[in-house]
Amino acid sequence: MSGQIFISYRRDDASYPAGRLYDRLSATLPKNQIFIDVDNLDPGVDFFEAIEASVGSCDVLIAVIGKRWLISSDEEGRRRLDNPDDLVRLEIAVALKRNIRVIPVLVDGALMPRSNELPDDLKLMVRRNALEVSHSRFNADLSHLVAALERVLEKADAERTEREKHRREVERPQREEKERLEIEEREKERLEAERLEQERLEAEASRRESERREQQQEKAVLQIPRPGLARQPASSPQPEGPTIALRPNQTKINKLLAVALAVALLAGIGAIWFAWQRERTVALAPMPILTPTQTPTATPSPALETPSTVD
Repeated sequence: MSGQIFISYRRDDASYPAGRLYDRLSATLPKNQIFIDVDNLDPGVDFFEAIEASVGSCDVLIAVIGKRWLISSDEEGRRRLDNPDDLVRLEIAVALKRNIRVIPVLVDGALMPRSNELPDDLKLMVRRNALEVSHSRFNADLSHLVAALERVLEKADAERTEREKHRREVERPQREEKERLEIEEREKERLEAERLEQERLEAEASRRESERREQQQEKAVLQIPRPGLARQPASSPQPEGPTIALRPNQTKINKLLAVALAVALLAGIGAIWFAWQRERTVALAPMPILTPTQTPTATPSPALETPSTVD
């Protein structure tokens, strides 16, 4: 059996019976399930919040009522129950408001208060079945109270279990849907990361391929043979990329063209040299001095001579 029990009492009314009740219940039930003396709060603590937390967490409240419970007054002579901030009034009112089981325990011959003697927030207590505990029948009466508490706590446990089961059933689809959405979100993030990584790798591969092709094209241009230029030695490293294929006779034609060009150049240089030498010789030859009586003798040109006729 589990659950919480809250004992509400007035110190100037039923301090001794409440203490005996606490001792008897502590011998039967775990002490950490029994709350008492909530009015002994630390300074600065909001007593209303403390009562809300303590009473709200219990399954049953035992209201110990003695002969002075109803007429107990403060230092100014006002009845304590008429004060909205009275701790005992707040404890019972919170339990009734939250539909917590309230068991009035009448001690020292006290009678159950009438409805018109109670403030509005305590009137429902008169409808709760009370238990009388007398000094002469204390053990028997407490045994009856313990049995009643066990039934109440067992019922509270069953209700709590049922509420928890219902809560799990209600929350399970929501939890499963939440987990499914989280899984889908993680899967989307994983796929997106893989896509971005694949794009990066493809871009990097494309860049490297473009650089490789550019290098091959540059090497291919350098490998094209040109007239008058010596071919690369056989030991020179071969280009990695594709090269431009030459026709089989292209090399021979290039050689012939180079030889012809050299011959033409030499012939031209020789013709220029012979012409220059010829002009130089004519310019240096002495001219004959003619007298007035002398007439130049015409030298017949061999080209103008009439060929002799052979008989």
